[in-house]
Amino acid sequence: MTPTVESGLKLVALWWLMYPATACTLSAIFAGPVAAAEDASYEDCFLFFLMAFTLTAIPLTSWAPTGTGGIVITLFTAIFVILVQVVFIGLSAGPLADPFVNAFSLTPRSHGHFFKAHVRHRASRPFPVASSAPT
Repeated sequence: MTPTVESGLKLVALWWLMYPATACTLSAIFAGPVAAAEDASYEDCFLFFLMAFTLTAIPLTSWAPTGTGGIVITLFTAIFVILVQVVFIGLSAGPLADPFVNAFSLTPRSHGHFFKAHVRHRASRPFPVASSAPT
């Protein structure tokens, strides 16, 4: 299996399997404290957090937290949702994208040629020495 195909399969598995599983697991974890703080049903809280993790426009529940405890926990959960999405996007754009970059020849042929020439040019000139005598 070529690295490009393997990376493509990992991307599909990441977004079609791992992200939904992560969203369901974390929704199940965060729904309990909010349901207890808001005196609401666990199912409504679970569906509310699932909507938050998937950023869906389809309303799964009409319930939303109204008490201070539920709102505070929901705000911390929203920050955590952003963190999880950034990690998944970072995995997609970083190590899983490398085989596609190499396959489409998007990397330059001379790695650091300009930088090496610049360093060589700077090394041939002496550095200016500041005089320590007061003027």
